[in-house]
Amino acid sequence: MSNRKSLPCVDLTKTAFSLRFQQLQEALNDSLRRRGPPLEAVLQAQDRMILRLEGWIDSLADLHMWAKSDIDLFRHTLDTNRKVYRLKTLELHNVAVSDVEKDDLERALHLTMGKILTNRTGLAYSLPSSGPH
Repeated sequence: MSNRKSLPCVDLTKTAFSLRFQQLQEALNDSLRRRGPPLEAVLQAQDRMILRLEGWIDSLADLHMWAKSDIDLFRHTLDTNRKVYRLKTLELHNVAVSDVEKDDLERALHLTMGKILTNRTGLAYSLPSSGPH
């Protein structure tokens, strides 16, 4: 008999996802700071970064140990994140991007991350500044 209380797997999974997502955000933000690579090369590099985290999520799904709703939320978050960074990259390469579309995507990403991040994780993430409108 053990008096130890085990932590729920879901909280651990959300924390692990949040940590990986934070690392992804840092790498994506770095990709926006680099000048020189052509637009297509930057977009491909960003997709590869996101695909690595999607692979991790697929591995979790294959284990069938986590709720489908959490897996779907993680996938939705990455899909929205991909769109946000695609718009940011297009904008940096002087492709016209609608402020409304950009703001809607950023808001959607913040709402999604709010569902994942808990008070217990104490984690945060950052999007690149969209600057004045």
